[in-house]
Amino acid sequence: MTVLLLAACVPLLATRADKPETVFALCLLATAWLLSFGADVLHINDTFQPPLDRMNTVFKFYYQIWFLLGVAGVYGVWWTFTHSFKNKNLRMTWLVPMALLAAGALVYPYAAVLIKTNSFANVPTLDGSAYLNNAFPADREAIEWLRANVLGTPVVLEATGGEYTDFARVSTFTGLPTVLGWAGHELQWRGNYDEPAKRIPDIDTLYSSQDLGRVKDLVDLYKIEYVFIGTLERQKYPLPGLMKFGQFMDKVYENPGGVVIFKKR
Repeated sequence: MTVLLLAACVPLLATRADKPETVFALCLLATAWLLSFGADVLHINDTFQPPLDRMNTVFKFYYQIWFLLGVAGVYGVWWTFTHSFKNKNLRMTWLVPMALLAAGALVYPYAAVLIKTNSFANVPTLDGSAYLNNAFPADREAIEWLRANVLGTPVVLEATGGEYTDFARVSTFTGLPTVLGWAGHELQWRGNYDEPAKRIPDIDTLYSSQDLGRVKDLVDLYKIEYVFIGTLERQKYPLPGLMKFGQFMDKVYENPGGVVIFKKR
């Protein structure tokens, strides 16, 4: 794709920039190449170690570079086709390799779309939470209840787990704060693991401990108003630890799928 965009723009560079649209396209090209050069020689320090320590710098900047090159490349193709080659044979000689490059560049988006959509096996939707209907139907019902019945932004306790997993589903799809979502992402953006390192064992204590005094102290510490006990919580923690919340909180929701929500009195 890079070769295609550059090939489309090379003839454009040789022309006089006497039109505003040409100046604009050249500015886009210059900006894209400067960003690319900068990403090659500089990077922002983050929590990743070599060779992944440049990952965020490269792909975050290249998002913007692709847009800039894409717009300039389209203009470059049009300009080259209409201005550079007056001879029909020469024009076709240029078009053939360009068409081959374009066809090769389309292989990835075609394959990527099939992989990301599971070959369109599911019903297309713009609802990012639709997968919950099959993966966690009972949790989905409880999440919808929270969205419909909870006012403000009270803290909802839910189990925490690894990045790119189904943990943090409640806070994600309700917009309500939780004690801790994906700890690794907190590390990445905070720059240290101090706070997540404290909260992970506290969440484990909240869900598993039978020491009501300690649990109440943690509920107060994190200003927890609701406790969500769903599929992942039942998989991760023992049942006695989960049901103890009924001793000092009100059960405000329960569905046939076993999801229970407690509210602080």
